[in-house]
Amino acid sequence: MTLSTDAIISLGSTGVTLFSMGLTIWMARDVKKIRDQIAVDIRRVNLTHASRSLEKTLAEIRKLQDSTAANSRGRGRASLLDAVQAQFDVALMQIDLNGPDSDVRGVISNAQTKLQQLRIEQDDAVCATITSEMQSLIQDAVSLLNGRSLKLEGKAQ
Repeated sequence: MTLSTDAIISLGSTGVTLFSMGLTIWMARDVKKIRDQIAVDIRRVNLTHASRSLEKTLAEIRKLQDSTAANSRGRGRASLLDAVQAQFDVALMQIDLNGPDSDVRGVISNAQTKLQQLRIEQDDAVCATITSEMQSLIQDAVSLLNGRSLKLEGKAQ
């Protein structure tokens, strides 16, 4: 049994089509892997940026711990509180509201609540306690962010 020229061309075309389809599927898998890696890299960059912002916040909080020293340096308490709020805002903008790091947002939100308490509190002893609590919350957030960033890089488990 011999195949006609038309049948040979059809079989050849079918073979080329199947090969092309297989190649397309193989390339689509690679594209998905690359897309997933880009999403991980963007998350890692955002976590690192949020962590750095919170580290700056810690520096401002340390200045708040002694309000008389902060005032003597020419930078008032209100200015320091505004600087802390600005850093909180920057950090929160980097963390997805409903994403895998939303628990860190909760920690930062708790610190923001402490910041608002600090804005209205006048008693120095109470202010010192609130400031310490806020500092502890931010340190926890920085630790969480750094740990997750390292996990995403594959440097931690």
